[in-house]
Amino acid sequence: MSEDLPYTFNTSDWLPTRGVTDTLPIEAWFPEIFYTFYAVAEPAEGGTASGGGTAKYGESVLFMASPNESYTFYGWYYGEENMSGSPSFTLDTASFLDTHTLPVTSTENIFTFTAKFEPTSSDTVTVSLRSHPPEGGMVYGAGEYPKGSNVTVSAVPNTGYEFGGWCYDDAEETYITGNLTYIIQNIQEDTSLFASFYRP
Repeated sequence: MSEDLPYTFNTSDWLPTRGVTDTLPIEAWFPEIFYTFYAVAEPAEGGTASGGGTAKYGESVLFMASPNESYTFYGWYYGEENMSGSPSFTLDTASFLDTHTLPVTSTENIFTFTAKFEPTSSDTVTVSLRSHPPEGGMVYGAGEYPKGSNVTVSAVPNTGYEFGGWCYDDAEETYITGNLTYIIQNIQEDTSLFASFYRP
């Protein structure tokens, strides 16, 4: 008869064909509501997010997250709300739906849960050194060091060569110093250098 809520019934459509005392057989039908739960990863390269699906009020929904290499799992979020710090968690839809409403702009019963990942932080950095040319001399000080430390690197020319200077080992090969010994102050990231040698 109608999908409107409320519904206004016009008795003039019924009474002319029925007795005054007849029972009016009107039923209200309430279909079950299904809710959809999506799982997404942020950032996409940080890992995988799975689970979710369609469920009715009171059912449970499982979410799972797995970080990629060099990332760690940070938490499951609904918007800015932290829902769980565990990579695998089960959502109680009754409890969630009782305390959360859809955005006013939404026309469907859809909720999105985000698995957030962060790059794995390291407390150490790597210093890489090389000689140029390789037969020109020896370099010392390569290895792993705690972040924030001062790292000393040194160069010793071989017989027949002289030291030209320390340079960054990148595309620009930026010159640093002409001293045989160089101290990298408060190192914060992986660093590659080369010692330049030449024949006089």
